[in-house]
Amino acid sequence: MIDKEFKDQLRIEGILSKGFGHIAKFVATDTDLTIEALAIYGYFSSFAGGGDSAFPSRKKILYDLKIGKERYYNHYNLLLKEGYITTERERYYHEQKKKWVLGNNIYTLVSNPKKFEEQALNKDTHKEKSYSRIRNNGMKSLGYGTVPKAVMLDRRLDIQAKGIYVYFCSFAGGGDSAFPKLDNILYHLQISKKTYYKYYNQLVKTNYIEAEQRQINGRVLLQSFK
Repeated sequence: MIDKEFKDQLRIEGILSKGFGHIAKFVATDTDLTIEALAIYGYFSSFAGGGDSAFPSRKKILYDLKIGKERYYNHYNLLLKEGYITTERERYYHEQKKKWVLGNNIYTLVSNPKKFEEQALNKDTHKEKSYSRIRNNGMKSLGYGTVPKAVMLDRRLDIQAKGIYVYFCSFAGGGDSAFPKLDNILYHLQISKKTYYKYYNQLVKTNYIEAEQRQINGRVLLQSFK
């Protein structure tokens, strides 16, 4: 009897098992983006964790993010304008039609958008080595985190809740990280305190985040997120 060859498999448990991507802190704290644009960027990123990846159709994107076509493009266009993503159409030769035709969209997440390079250059014109490091490593050099695809696909969450989650993720890349104060969160996301807690509570209810308060001498000095 001939032995059959079996291939080993590696499985990932938990929230990352459906795939993941990375979110740079530079993107998450950019006040030129809306919270919806940040959620869309996080959604795109969650499909890019393994390199090139099959991407969902526009219909599926709108379904997952629970938004309409017009609203989607209003915020998606901000990502194009700020240089965080580019898009192009495939071209291939159709044998039956005997001509070149347009195919699927190709989305690219830009690692060194123009506005990032300009800010890095302005800060480091007198530090050539430092600028070289930032330019070569891209936005991730200033910090980044991991965005699980499972969260981006969860329709229990509104798009604003996903934007808040993506923001949180950007501060968690290096393990324990100093977390911004509420005023800074509201400023970065350009939302009100009422709006923040409305969608923050969706994340708590679905167990995607857990807030832990640490007290010293009866006073709350630090709140951490898990």
